[in-house]
Amino acid sequence: MKKIIIPVLLIALLTAACVSDDVKGARDGDLQAVKDYIQSGGDVNERKSRGMTLLMYASAGGHVHIIDYLMSVGADIRIKDDRGYTAFLHGASAGRSNSMDSLLSYGAGLNDRDSGGRTALILAAYQDSYNTAVFLLDRGADSGTADSSGY
Repeated sequence: MKKIIIPVLLIALLTAACVSDDVKGARDGDLQAVKDYIQSGGDVNERKSRGMTLLMYASAGGHVHIIDYLMSVGADIRIKDDRGYTAFLHGASAGRSNSMDSLLSYGAGLNDRDSGGRTALILAAYQDSYNTAVFLLDRGADSGTADSSGY
């Protein structure tokens, strides 16, 4: 058993250590780290791990102040990651109504779909996230759609 645990822990520690300051900043709400990255010539729309952008990390973390900053410096709200998630879908998946509200104000697509045909409302239903579903329905999400599997 010890032979398995040690390598797994080592891999987890190495992976955590490889996360860049800009990603940590967007994920954890550190605006200065994100600003430092952009001001040093970093690409606001660069795809990081799994095709995610800083805007996606900020949305999943519920960091509206970072979303606002990234949008002010040219973040593309329509970029999709490797799963086809936009920043809005990341916010929905994480149950971050503050992120979704902010992104809607910048023109995010309420009924955009990921690579499996899932909308934010479908993701909320899959996750039994009542509050997210109510938030989306209150803003006009289409409740009559199905994903690519027919669910």
